[in-house]
Amino acid sequence: MRTLRLVLVGALTAAVVAGCSDQTQEKTKEAVRSASSDLAQGADTLAARAVAEELRAGLKLQHLREGESPRDVRVLNDVVRALPGNPRVTGITDADGDGKDDDGKVETHVDDGTACLTISADGNDTNVDNGPC
Repeated sequence: MRTLRLVLVGALTAAVVAGCSDQTQEKTKEAVRSASSDLAQGADTLAARAVAEELRAGLKLQHLREGESPRDVRVLNDVVRALPGNPRVTGITDADGDGKDDDGKVETHVDDGTACLTISADGNDTNVDNGPC
């Protein structure tokens, strides 16, 4: 998909700048490179958010044992392992050894995109935002 997008942007650039001065051509090429970069970043962020939303849905569907919550490290790791495509997920930390994620913030990463899943202390509320936690 990304390759097709870049090919189309390149073809459009060539068609537009063919009859322009060297200075105009260079400005046009730079504008297209910038727009292409923005599109790629947006697609990566959207993909990272989709992974975070899937993680969130997986937590809601998880059958919890007595006393467990979606913030339990075991539960989080089980849901992450079940995500398709083996995405990069960071932020699951239990420094105090209580079995629960310390801050309830988990990041998902796809290429240059990042999204943040936040889980409330009681595990009842979850939220997904674009960008790092």
